[in-house]
Amino acid sequence: MGYSDSPRNLTEEAALYINSDLEAEQVEEGHRIEGNIKYYYGKRYERDSNNRRLAIKKHGLNCYACEFNFEQVYGERGKDFIEVHHIKPLSTFEEAAEINPEKDLVPLCANCHRMVHRKKGEVLSIEELKEILLKQKE
Repeated sequence: MGYSDSPRNLTEEAALYINSDLEAEQVEEGHRIEGNIKYYYGKRYERDSNNRRLAIKKHGLNCYACEFNFEQVYGERGKDFIEVHHIKPLSTFEEAAEINPEKDLVPLCANCHRMVHRKKGEVLSIEELKEILLKQKE
């Protein structure tokens, strides 16, 4: 069995993996123009700022995965700053649902939040992200 010049079908899983990696890290040579305005129509899920406030009140301002604290690193500029992550992504809900800030939301720094959502269709759990961080420290 050898290589073929004819196209082959990729499994959906393989295609998602390849596309998400390409989208995340497209690199082009040379200088390109940026900053043109594009209008698009898309879906955006409403969030309640009270849930965010209550989650921070309960869990604090340290990243749940890596313990990063913006104020400790950036001083006054980082004071009271952290992203809040929905443990169950809103995009998986069939309809609007009640969110429990204590159980459904956790604070994550921008880097950890991005890594959790980096691959389309593959949202990492906080435990999976912590395992990755621990492995990298070894």
